[in-house]
Amino acid sequence: MKISGYDVKINGKYHISDGAFCPEQSGTYIEFRGPVRKIEVDIIGRSFGFPAYLAIMIDETDVRYFEVKNGADHQVLYEGDGGKDITVRIIKTTEEQYGTVAIQKLDIEGDVRPTSDRDKRFLFIGDSITCGYGIDGVNGELFTTASENFLKAYPYLLAEKLHADYDTLCWSGDGIISRWIPEEEDIPLRESLIPDLFWKDLQKNAPCSDIWYTHIFVNIGTNDASYTRGIPEREERFAELYRAFLLDVHEAYAAAKVYVVYGVMERSLASVIQKIVRDLKNDGMRIEYLDCSGNYALDAVDGHPSEADHRALAERIIEQGI
Repeated sequence: MKISGYDVKINGKYHISDGAFCPEQSGTYIEFRGPVRKIEVDIIGRSFGFPAYLAIMIDETDVRYFEVKNGADHQVLYEGDGGKDITVRIIKTTEEQYGTVAIQKLDIEGDVRPTSDRDKRFLFIGDSITCGYGIDGVNGELFTTASENFLKAYPYLLAEKLHADYDTLCWSGDGIISRWIPEEEDIPLRESLIPDLFWKDLQKNAPCSDIWYTHIFVNIGTNDASYTRGIPEREERFAELYRAFLLDVHEAYAAAKVYVVYGVMERSLASVIQKIVRDLKNDGMRIEYLDCSGNYALDAVDGHPSEADHRALAERIIEQGI
């Protein structure tokens, strides 16, 4: 695709608004290769409590992060001598619900070309664990987007390790029957649940017939457990809605194999989720349950997985034979 006249590869969910490139989800990036001397962007940020963050990666090793300020801004993202070809990836490291990004203009000094698409394409559906919530902070600190970093989260690590392109649909605090609620509350929070957001995205992209995935990873249930609390009637309702959601995912992308990931931060719904997956598999669906419980430190912000935890989680998924 062309952005400001340059041919680039786009990975992830995005839209174009008044000619501006707007990455929508954690991990959406543009990538190109060539003898680059300088990269500048005109950018508009909008914060919903916290700013968005971008990173620019040079040859996958040199990573620099940029806070996207509220309103219009101009940033020089890179300067070099242009003496050799480099691969440049400009990636959104934070999630849409906290802050948005619109790249109005991209200026590149040097002849560039898009990098190649990969043979595998993953879809990651999840909550804060998938987003990389709090990964650059420690437990006890208040959350800000400065501590959210998709580059260190298991979906990015997994896709890079297995040489796959990917899309994400991830929202911190979200679930199937309820978003996260504190212990003192007992009413489910049903605003913008995962199935609603999935269908909204699907309908938006319905005219596009070239969307396909080889693997779909669903990591949902941690926030639902804040409401189900071991109560049978609530768990039964969760099971009903989760089963229906997995069937919707399968119907939308029937060629993909679905992997249900669970057990990182809590396990109260493990038996419920395992039974759903077992029943769907017996009915002929290409689906597997990945038991991802383990001895995680969970010492990032709000008791979330640390960078080391995410690396261990990615390895655990690979070990289970995807």
